[in-house]
Amino acid sequence: MHARTIRLASAASLGVLLLAGCAPAGANDASSEGTLTYWSMWTEGEPQAKVIQTAIDDFEDKTGVTVDVEWQGRKVLDQVTAGLAAGTAPDLVDQSFDRLGPALNSQNALLSLDSVWAAKNADGDTVSDAVDQTYVENLPTFGGDAADYLFPYTVSTISLFYNGASPYVSAPPATYQDILDSCAAAKADGVGCIVSDADAIWAAEYWFDYLYNRNSNDASFADLTSDESGKLWDDAAAQKTAEQIAELISLGYMVPSYDASQYPAGGNNWAQGQGDPSSLLSPSCPSGRRLWMPGNWRRHTPNWR
Repeated sequence: MHARTIRLASAASLGVLLLAGCAPAGANDASSEGTLTYWSMWTEGEPQAKVIQTAIDDFEDKTGVTVDVEWQGRKVLDQVTAGLAAGTAPDLVDQSFDRLGPALNSQNALLSLDSVWAAKNADGDTVSDAVDQTYVENLPTFGGDAADYLFPYTVSTISLFYNGASPYVSAPPATYQDILDSCAAAKADGVGCIVSDADAIWAAEYWFDYLYNRNSNDASFADLTSDESGKLWDDAAAQKTAEQIAELISLGYMVPSYDASQYPAGGNNWAQGQGDPSSLLSPSCPSGRRLWMPGNWRRHTPNWR
């Protein structure tokens, strides 16, 4: 499903950040041990980590259960996979469904959360009554037995927003060329254009994904990735998209440090006012002074639209 603000990079992701019940050997049983082990995809000090820590504190006060939380960062599933093999995996882990499913549910390492969805509050309302079921009704199982293996606690979009105070853009771009024109104007003044963390391949992929869909049709990228023959890569729209991506580099719109940047440092530094002051455009992690930024950073920047 594509809900576009700027079609270049703006697909609505359903339940991008998710809490899942993990059932590894040796996992702690909160009801008998009084401790719940939780490994988080957030790093300590991030805004979302602070929100979650507040919820943890409230949960501990009300239940008496201790939550042993480790702020592992975005590569948390690497640690969980290793923990599964060693019998030291956590009770809970959070990540996006498209990572939890292939890494854990496909191996039947996740428990169904049916009982969580059916739980009732004092008024008799269930958890499922309070959460829009469109976020999870078509959740893929990735071959695992558990169908309801996660619970969404926040939803993020992949979008580009513009800085209303920027001198390089006065209105949302109507075309991809409008974005390039803004970048050219910024570059002429010595302002960099595009940040793309080198180790965040999934974020860099958005450029090709949405540009290709724009050059062809909304199902193009899905068709391309499922084409086992590889013939669709010879499609004129696919070749045009690849050339457009290469052009971003050849025109010098990538900031010089883009190939060494490590996710999510760029975005975190930018949100805290410590980012590269020359960068301007990003579909993933913003860093510094720019026209465009992704939706998940919008809450930190009141002037961005």
